[in-house]
Amino acid sequence: HGAAVESIGTMAVLPDDISPLQISTTGTFGKMGFVLIGRAKIGWADGCWNEWLMLLDSGEQAWLAEAQGSLAISSAIPKPDGVSDLALQSLRLGTLLSVDRIAYTVTDIKAAQPLGYEGEFPADITPVGTAMQVTDLTSENGGFLTITCVEGNPPELFQGAYVPFNDLKLQNLRELPGWKTPRQPMPTVTPPSGAAGA
Repeated sequence: HGAAVESIGTMAVLPDDISPLQISTTGTFGKMGFVLIGRAKIGWADGCWNEWLMLLDSGEQAWLAEAQGSLAISSAIPKPDGVSDLALQSLRLGTLLSVDRIAYTVTDIKAAQPLGYEGEFPADITPVGTAMQVTDLTSENGGFLTITCVEGNPPELFQGAYVPFNDLKLQNLRELPGWKTPRQPMPTVTPPSGAAGA
């Protein structure tokens, strides 16, 4: 601002946990490559989980949630037509919600708060310590929907699916004591017809 300089988007480094993921871990989701550029640690009454910000080759961003040994990728979606903010904030266990013609059932509702961030994040990230309600919904086809509600802000919706660890072809993982980084299989190359043998 004028002659004054301020730091924007700089986050404190979080303590290491038992995750093999780290800032600059790369991988592939479908046919799209990505790199992890930020980590948010979210806490609740019984523990915490990581939300990794993914930068896709397309330039778009997505989230890789890491909780209790499971990985899930999601991206932000607009609020469904005809559904009010109050309705999303008032969901109860077992409630059904239709989004993009997919029926989701509320399976979990918890009070949580961001514990800290590291890496790169949007300027409007939820401040550390802010109380929020996180509602998880699942569909019969294995998809999920997460709704994050912070007082004074409209609910945020994230739609995605769970993904097996090996399907992401992760590289540049953090080494953990007693855990061996999975080796990714080498691609099979078929020599062209008529090529000289080895």
